[in-house]
Amino acid sequence: MSVEFLNAVERSRLLEALFDNTSSFGILSRRFRDSFQPARYSAVSCEIGQMCKEFVASTEGTALLAALYIVDYMRKQDNVAAKSTFYDVLIELEHAIRRDMFIVEQIKYTTKESKEGKKSIEATRAEAFRIHCAAKVFAFQLLGDVVADDEKVVSYASKKQESIDEALNAWEKASIKIKEPMADIEHCWVAKQEKQQCGSLYETAAVFDEQPNKTFALLLPSITAKLPMLPMQEGELQYVLPGKSGMLLLDSAPPSEGWMISKRLLVQARKSKLSKDDEQALLGLLNESLVSRLGVSPQQLSELATHNPEVCASVLLKLPSGSAGAFIQFLLKGNIPEENMQTILLRASSVLQQVNVRTFISTMIHKLRERGELSTGAESVKNFALSLHQLVMKAAKENREIFIADAFRPDLEQLFQSSSNPEVKNRWEDMKR
Repeated sequence: MSVEFLNAVERSRLLEALFDNTSSFGILSRRFRDSFQPARYSAVSCEIGQMCKEFVASTEGTALLAALYIVDYMRKQDNVAAKSTFYDVLIELEHAIRRDMFIVEQIKYTTKESKEGKKSIEATRAEAFRIHCAAKVFAFQLLGDVVADDEKVVSYASKKQESIDEALNAWEKASIKIKEPMADIEHCWVAKQEKQQCGSLYETAAVFDEQPNKTFALLLPSITAKLPMLPMQEGELQYVLPGKSGMLLLDSAPPSEGWMISKRLLVQARKSKLSKDDEQALLGLLNESLVSRLGVSPQQLSELATHNPEVCASVLLKLPSGSAGAFIQFLLKGNIPEENMQTILLRASSVLQQVNVRTFISTMIHKLRERGELSTGAESVKNFALSLHQLVMKAAKENREIFIADAFRPDLEQLFQSSSNPEVKNRWEDMKR
């Protein structure tokens, strides 16, 4: 995945625009248009993403707000990199706000400074908290498209904490206004994370999947060459390796019977439904050591999910939680049968991330609306309600990432209450408690 950067001249022009706190937003956008063509927006987004991290850390308020405005300008031009960067800055701000609150409380109860010194430190942290909150409010107003061209950066950067708190409360109550743009930038951010986590697996999966017993292969756990011992015994074979070849890994062990059986069954599982006996045999053989050598790829998991969702879920449970979440996100956006996808989510609930739950809910609502099944007692509505109920009421006890975001509650309320099936309505009432 290639990354573009600005040259020295472009970076200088960008910094001049960001630190000009006397101009209006209209002039700022005009200067930006004159300096950068749309073909360079991805490079600008990458550069601003790094700058914003520095601005958040150094509490450089005016430059941070100007950077957000420029990123939003590119976002409105439908630049994917800008959308991802905007969401990245929101995450950075949220972390900074929580960190500010923690430090203020820590100073209040643990510092040994004098009263004057403590007040000075508290004032410094309070100012950092104010700037970060002001930037968050400004970001929401940009998403809500309520920032006028004749306004200036300094007017937002100088707001008092009381007015900032009022604005944050107002946006929380009117979050429906920014629901669509927020979902759009979140989708772009998630897609970028998926590319970073899953992209390189395509190149390596083929070797490990098709030729697992290659003599020269990087295996886990690593096998290091032993030092030569003399004298050599009769019939003993030893490799005397020069010192500079210490990183060479040799593995001449024949594949185990379990490996051969699991590979054969996995090939079948990717093509058709396994018999009950074969499925149980494969589930019994799968473990973390074996899965780490399978060369798991999105395509492989997609085929398993289509024909054998139980096996797919078992493989996901043996992967690191971060990778498992990215793979589940790939499956949710694919053409996996609904019943199979719900089985996978229920079986692999311990590795689900909040973004997976959000995608599952939004995808199902969209599909049901397209098919016109909202006002009927459709079986798919019932299955969706039962699966979501199990996730929220049972799986959530073990995984705190599983919960229904407030943004989805009105749509789910309409969906389940319009159903003629009383069981669907009862399950929804349980989930609302």
